Order: sequence, then structure tokens, then C-alpha cells
Amino acid sequence: TLPREVRREEGAERVIRVVSPEELCVGDRIVVASGEEIGADGRVLSGEGSVQMALLTGEAAPVRVRAGDRVVAGAPLVEGSLRVEVESVAAESLVRRMGSMLLEAGDRPVELTLPDRIAPWFTAATLLIAAGSLIGWQQAAGWPVAVHVVVSVLVVACPCALALAGPLTTAAGLGAAARRGLLLKDGAALRRLSSIRTVALDKTGTLTGGDLQVEAATMDALRVAAALERESIHPVARAIVAEAAARGVPLAEAADVREIAGEGITGVVDGRRWSIRRGEGAGEITLSREDGGLPVSTLRLKDRVRPDAAATVARLKEMGIGVWMLSGDHRDVAEEIGRQAGLDGVVAELRPEQKAAWLREMGLRGPVLFVGDGINDGPALREASVGLAMARGAASSVMVADGVLAGEALGPILAGLQAAQASERALRGSLSRSVIYNLAVVAAAVAGWMNPLIAALLMPASSAMVLYSVGRVERAVARADRARVDRTLTGTGAATGTGEA
Repeated sequence: TLPREVRREEGAERVIRVVSPEELCVGDRIVVASGEEIGADGRVLSGEGSVQMALLTGEAAPVRVRAGDRVVAGAPLVEGSLRVEVESVAAESLVRRMGSMLLEAGDRPVELTLPDRIAPWFTAATLLIAAGSLIGWQQAAGWPVAVHVVVSVLVVACPCALALAGPLTTAAGLGAAARRGLLLKDGAALRRLSSIRTVALDKTGTLTGGDLQVEAATMDALRVAAALERESIHPVARAIVAEAAARGVPLAEAADVREIAGEGITGVVDGRRWSIRRGEGAGEITLSREDGGLPVSTLRLKDRVRPDAAATVARLKEMGIGVWMLSGDHRDVAEEIGRQAGLDGVVAELRPEQKAAWLREMGLRGPVLFVGDGINDGPALREASVGLAMARGAASSVMVADGVLAGEALGPILAGLQAAQASERALRGSLSRSVIYNLAVVAAAVAGWMNPLIAALLMPASSAMVLYSVGRVERAVARADRARVDRTLTGTGAATGTGEA
């Protein structure tokens, strides 16, 4: 969302006036201070600062911006100060465009299931057969025999099996997925999930935890760096202080601490002045003494891949499903995360509408599953064949998604796919057996080999077959769970099949 008010420069004297974002026009100049949200899409005229873009682009670390760079409405300025020239009015800002895309997406149309398509034809065929039997047997043996045969045909034919197959197998599949951490909104999402051929994952907050963590740092460097960063609200500072606390490092006292926008932070620790600056590599910062003394220490920070991500990706690939990552983060950071997770491909530096366009194009080749968590993922979640949101993600992503991953792991994606496939097998098996049953018993009734009492006894058999198949859905998913656990423990090849429903 946009901030409630912004500060606009007016006149040659550059008088500051507080206005609503709705009052801004293209060409206006606004000023943004540390801790404020940017009020409009625009170009930085002067100043430097770090902008937190995680909810909009997925980047975990704040982005450094300076004169000439473009910024977007709604992004908070973590530190620094900026003068921004407005390039888009509030109604045309990136945030508002994403909201419009979600509203235009609307509800998906109601999808007819296989039983829905078969049922009308089955009913019509049964009535035609009954009418034909009445006419034929009346002419051949009179009304008493004809009525006897027609009653047998109508009683033994079992459309209720078709009516039961869809709801029961869907409920079994939804329940199996829910027990393993994937909550789907409806049966239509489960049915679409059964045919997924490509999985696309957002990076920050989905494939990774979303919070910066210190990957490498010596105890001495961590002690000094945490002392300098203790009072800062910068995400890098929070990560350093948290790591020091986790390792039990006693923090030193820092004096004369100065945070310099665009440069870093300096201060006096143990009687010497130290400085923290951005390093050369991605996620690197350097700690050095300003008097030129050694050593110079490098601390590496990164957004870590979720613990089960690599195993989940490997299993998806074994199932013949391509796995990609879509991210708004820098290419080198995204590709490093992709290598750690073992993905088939990485597409980086994407804006929200570009994510949706990629999914739209990939969807032409086959059904696509997308998993995301941020505001920026809303359009992509609606564009995908099935969209899943992380439970701790933005409320808007949870609202528009077809389902929610209840925990912090990605494993429920596998469980959902296996439950959907088992449910689909159960449904098709139930329909096949029901059709065979009806063909056999209706033919026997038409031939006059069955009386109404026998027909009444046989009729529940078709429904019993449906219940039998439904019961096998949970067992099939449980077998897949055990195979996956065995494979993890033994480190052997692909898990065995999931069983037939």
C-alpha cells in the first residue's frame, strides 16, 4: 500500500508541503527520509540510501540507490535520504497495477469434472435403454414381462456411483494433502495439481527463509561488528547482532558511532576507530581499522536455502517435473541460490508483471505450479495453473492463492502432488469399474435374466467399489511418504512407486 502522506517540494524555494499521494502529479518532487515509505514511482534526483524491496521484488538485502536510479511506491527507505521526481501518479504506480491485476483475475471459472461430463450421457442412455426394453418386451411377451424388465433395468443401473466418485475421491485427496501441510481451497485446485509438469518457485521467503544470516565471520570480527551495528535498524545490522547473540559473543562498547548513507558505519571500539563497508562480492562486508592497521576481516551474509529445498527439488525432478526459480533479485545472487537447490533454471531480475508473463508463456506448454509469498507474487499466483502461498507470506498472496503451505518447509508440495495424482487414479479407477459394472448388469437386465429383487441387491456393489478406491488414496500417499523417508535415510536411488489407487 501507499503511505498516507508524502512531502512534496513546491516553488523555487523548495518549500515542503505534506500532501496525499493522490495529489501528486508527474514531474513533482518529493523528499523521503530514513524510515519512510516512498510515495510514488520515480527517479532519484539527489541523495543516497538503502531501499527495502523484499515485498516488491523479492530481494532480501536492501538495494542501494542514488541519483539516476528508479524507485517504486510503497518501498521503505531503510537509511539515507532521497529527492525523487515523480514519474507515475498513484493510480498508475506499480503497487496499484499489481492490485488491479489481482482484481481483474477474478474467480476461476467452474471446472467440470469427468463424472460431471459422463453423468448426463449415462442418465440419457439408461432412460433410452429402459424405453427400448419396454417397447421390445411389450411386443414380445406383453406388459407384465415388459414392466418386470424395465424395473430391473432402472433399479440395477447405478448413477449414484458416478455421483459419489468425484466428491469422495476429492475429499480423500484434500484430506491427505492437508495432513501433510498443504491446505488447498477446493477440489478444482487438487485436480489441476494432478497434471502439473513445471514448478516455479519464488526465491526470498519461499525457496529461502527470507532473512539475512551471517554465513562466515570470525569471533573477533563479529564482536566488533556487532558493537558497531547494535543500534542500527538495517537488515545487515540485525543479522550481525543476531549471529553474535546466537554464538554467545559478548558485545563490546562502541562510542562515536556514525552511520553514513551509502558508505557504511564507523565507530570506536576498544580505543580504535573501525569502519564497516560493503565488500566486493555479493553479500560481503569488510571490517577494518581506519588507522590502516591489520587485520581486515570479511563477513559474508546470505539468505539461506530452506533445509529441505534441495531434497524436494531432486524428488520433483525424479517425478519428471521441471523446477525453476523466478526472482526479482540480482542475477548472481539468484543463480547461487539456484545452484544450491539444484534447480533446472533461474530467471532473475523480474518485475511482478514479468513473472506473470513468464508463467503465462510456460503454461502454453503444460500446467504450471507457482509458489510465492510476497505482494509482488500476487499476479503470478493467479496466472499459474495452481498457485500456492507460504503461510507466513503477505496476506494478499494467501488470499489469491489456490492453497497454502502451512509450515516453513517445501515438502508439502510433494505431498500435494502425490495426493492429487492418487486421487485422480482413484477417480478414474472408480469410473472404469462403474462403467464395466453398469454395462454388464444392465445388459443382463435387458436380456431378462434378472428380477427386481436381485437388481436391488446388486445396485450397491458399484458404490462399494467407489468407497474401496477412496480408501486407497491415503494408503497410496502414505506409501509415497515411506518411500521418500527410506530414500532419504539410505541415500539410494529413486523411491519406489506410489501404488495404484
